[in-house]
Amino acid sequence: MKAAKYLGAVLLSALGLYLFVVNFSSVASSFECVGNTSSPQGSRPATIYIKLEKYRWWVSLWSESIGSLHVEVPDASIEYFGPIVKVGDQFQIIDGHRQLKGHFSALSNMLSLGTASGIFDGSCTRKQ
Repeated sequence: MKAAKYLGAVLLSALGLYLFVVNFSSVASSFECVGNTSSPQGSRPATIYIKLEKYRWWVSLWSESIGSLHVEVPDASIEYFGPIVKVGDQFQIIDGHRQLKGHFSALSNMLSLGTASGIFDGSCTRKQ
């Protein structure tokens, strides 16, 4: 009976730790980015939306990434980039094939990113 009580307490504690890690392992910030998209067809004004998800320190115990990036190009595409690597005050954005796709500056909020619509360069304003 005592062993069952201890096992129940251990399982309940493990469940609580799991729920904490799942719910509090990242902090998300949303941005509206205004700039230009360049492609072989030329350059045109564009507005895109990004959500930068930064992982908490304990995620580095099992992951090399410090976050991920969700990108929405209105009426064109929705993309996901991960992992993200922090170099100084800059987040380097990497695709699933481990290729550098762009960067986001934490100082100036400038974004340069290769998307399905072309290469976007612009300035971002925090929404949340």
